[in-house]
Amino acid sequence: MNSPYRFPLPSLDWTIPDNMHTWLQSFLESFWLGMLIIDESGQIRAANAAAHALFDVPSSEPLGDVTHCFSSEDAMQFRANCTQVLREEHFSGHLAEMFLLTGGARCWTHCSFSLLAGQQDEPKLALVTLIDLSAENAVLKQHTLFAMRYRALFDAAADAMMVISPQGILLDLNRMTCEYMNRSREELVGQHIRVIFTPARQQYVADNLGEILNKGEQRTFEALLANPDSPIPVEINARLTEFEGQPAVLGLARDITERKLLQARLEYQASTDPLTALNNRRHFLLKADQELLRFQRYGAGFAMLMLDLDHFKSVNDTYGHQTGDALLREFSRQMRVAFRHSDVLGRIGGEEFCVLLLESSLHRGIEIAERLRQQVEKTPLQFNNITVPYTVSIGVTTTSVNDSGLDSVMRRADAALYRAKRNGRNQVNYEKAPDIPEQAVTAR
Repeated sequence: MNSPYRFPLPSLDWTIPDNMHTWLQSFLESFWLGMLIIDESGQIRAANAAAHALFDVPSSEPLGDVTHCFSSEDAMQFRANCTQVLREEHFSGHLAEMFLLTGGARCWTHCSFSLLAGQQDEPKLALVTLIDLSAENAVLKQHTLFAMRYRALFDAAADAMMVISPQGILLDLNRMTCEYMNRSREELVGQHIRVIFTPARQQYVADNLGEILNKGEQRTFEALLANPDSPIPVEINARLTEFEGQPAVLGLARDITERKLLQARLEYQASTDPLTALNNRRHFLLKADQELLRFQRYGAGFAMLMLDLDHFKSVNDTYGHQTGDALLREFSRQMRVAFRHSDVLGRIGGEEFCVLLLESSLHRGIEIAERLRQQVEKTPLQFNNITVPYTVSIGVTTTSVNDSGLDSVMRRADAALYRAKRNGRNQVNYEKAPDIPEQAVTAR
């Protein structure tokens, strides 16, 4: 039977104990791996110094039965492999990894078994080669331990973490990312980042990733995770890293929902009158300035209404400040009903209000103001089982190309309001812009 694992061996008289030919010993000693020659009885006929070192036996002493150096299960396997080779049952090489116990230590050993072919009537011999895998297994164990620690730390993070390839493919992600997306890691790994981020922010995220890859710099930016129930605002801190030998981006996404809510509350408080929930004076003037700039650039003019509650001080004096506050809230409600959602409403003083009717003419402003005045007049305040009638005076104007600033528009609206109050209150008056022809007041 021919086999690549059958090695020819010159005729040797193995019955003579000291008959170890010099050339064979030199041949065995030339290998750095351990080598054993074993006969059919299981006796070791020859061994090199590397094998002695593996079994922790001096080279001057015989090895004897080496199976006691293996665990009981591995010892049985060692004997079985030798028997199969010597019987020429098959020649697969019988590679095995076994625990080798030497000097109280334990190491992995890679063993392979081959048949040594002698003369026709000579006993069969098995060649066993042994390779100490202790160092390799230590490295593998350390690598496995490192991978386990990496995964444990990665998944224990309170923030979403993801590794992204230069092509925008998700290479790895942690447990929190899966929770945010309500999908498993297996579903997400290998997908493009478009499955993670909302469409409106995908290009912005891709641009930032490109900058990181090109410049190698760390970047912090905001995005929205595409959570199935509701998008999650996150702040992403991303930097260049390496993943399986290739450049990638490591992104840490922190949920900033609470921060956004707090920011919105602070912005609302900073821009809103707490009593009426309309724009406060500062925020109203800011919006009015923006609209004036838009008019100066694009010609989209607006009408301005200046409103003042008539005899408001007497309401406070007669019914008390609680009733006065209720009256201001009721009037604010009436304003919201009368004006469009796109119009800008603000409380700019105690009982003084201002409105911007966007893209509206002077005639339109007068018409809306008169409608509101009539509604207020016939809808008194009902509060604490009392009825409080009240009225409002309104001044109306529009923007002009000659206006140097918002003050010019407000002075005209204020002048119109002053005339309305001087002429008896509970009426609408207007102040035409200098460049508006008189017939435009009545034109729709």
